[in-house]
Amino acid sequence: MSCRGIRQPSCANPATTDQSTVGLLTDDPALWPKKLTAEERCAIVRKGPIQRLYNLFSGSVQRWAILQENVKDFTIKALSTTRWECRVEAVKAVRYQLPDILNALEALHDFATEKNDSECASSASSLCQELKKWPFMVSCVVWYNVLYVINKVSKILQGPKVSIETMKREISAVIDFLQDFREHGFNAAKIDAREIAEKIEVEMIWPDVRQKKTKRQFDYEGREETTSTAEEHFRREFFLHLVDTALVKTRERLSYMENFFKLYGFLYSTDVMKSTVQAGNLDECCRRFEKTMEDVDAGDLKMEITGAVRSFPPHISSPLEVLSYIYKENILDLYPNLSIALRLLLTLPVTVASGERSFSTLKRLKTYLRSSMSQDRLSSLAVISIEHEIVETVDTDSIVRRFAEAKARRAFVSMLRPIESFVSMFWPIEAFISGDIYRGFCLMLRPIEAFDSMLRPIEAFDSML
Repeated sequence: MSCRGIRQPSCANPATTDQSTVGLLTDDPALWPKKLTAEERCAIVRKGPIQRLYNLFSGSVQRWAILQENVKDFTIKALSTTRWECRVEAVKAVRYQLPDILNALEALHDFATEKNDSECASSASSLCQELKKWPFMVSCVVWYNVLYVINKVSKILQGPKVSIETMKREISAVIDFLQDFREHGFNAAKIDAREIAEKIEVEMIWPDVRQKKTKRQFDYEGREETTSTAEEHFRREFFLHLVDTALVKTRERLSYMENFFKLYGFLYSTDVMKSTVQAGNLDECCRRFEKTMEDVDAGDLKMEITGAVRSFPPHISSPLEVLSYIYKENILDLYPNLSIALRLLLTLPVTVASGERSFSTLKRLKTYLRSSMSQDRLSSLAVISIEHEIVETVDTDSIVRRFAEAKARRAFVSMLRPIESFVSMFWPIEAFISGDIYRGFCLMLRPIEAFDSMLRPIEAFDSML
């Protein structure tokens, strides 16, 4: 799962929003307006404080060595416009190691001053002042709390064996977390940020913001100006906007799967099957399934589910356990429609992660060094690479042995070809072709044995002399 639909609040007027907050927001491409071009997106990423921090220390080996001396646990990472996990790791390093990073920036400033590198010293000093701002600390904590939950669910949904039931449960958990975080997350983030500010001895002060004034067209118009504190402005423009947008996009993602939930919902577990039978909705669910899939009979499926609920052991609950039990006990003839429905449910792709992995595999296999590879060989190598877990269970030694035996047999046949041409003068070759190799070889040796028997009297007479 991803939140690529999250957008950044309007920051056209820099005076109305704190610059450190804007910088952290613009680090995430998911928050950018859709009208930005590729060049503008790259420029925003380069200007963000987290990306600037990575660019500064990765500029030379000496700078990176200074970073490693001060930052021990998590190394800083660059932001990626494609990989969601890279964003989480980049924010995590700053969230938990901000005091160490500030010490590294101060050490880098002293090193650059000694080397007369004014540009590096200026960049380190400006970044150090920017990271010490109170809004940056709060926003960093908020960002990490949101990204951590989303990234955890994203990893789960990328698994090849994840089911649609798991997807519904995990996305619903994210929605519950975001709803609770919207109510209590801001105060919790301030408490966590206060601990960071106390370590680096920074005042927890919200910067003053200029109040927006509405231009009046006529003198008799009333003034509709509302005054708000800097903290309220930060909470409204950054925190609530971020959480509400994440909630909307997560619910939108969940709504895409509602049709599948409605179609396969009564097959999620034996408990759900029992509740459906007791509620009297089983007939409606089976007819809807038959109308959509056209692979099962609604009446038979209803009878099979009713019988399975009564006869299956109580420890069998999930669809995979039910299907495995049917095949293990050899009762497929009793539940043919139920097995078809369960197989359709279990093979339903939740995400496109598996397909993307297949394309990544082809990219690694089909290189310029293998430009002349045939289609059959490419497909075979791709299957071996994609299904590497199954390949690891195969006994490759036996395959190599069988291949070697097949090669040895071919070499033996090629060795017999000169003998075949010699024997053709004495014996019909049809006997060699029609029989197996052993029989043909014995037939080929008969003329040679006869010729040898003719030479025996000559050898005996020679021995007498």
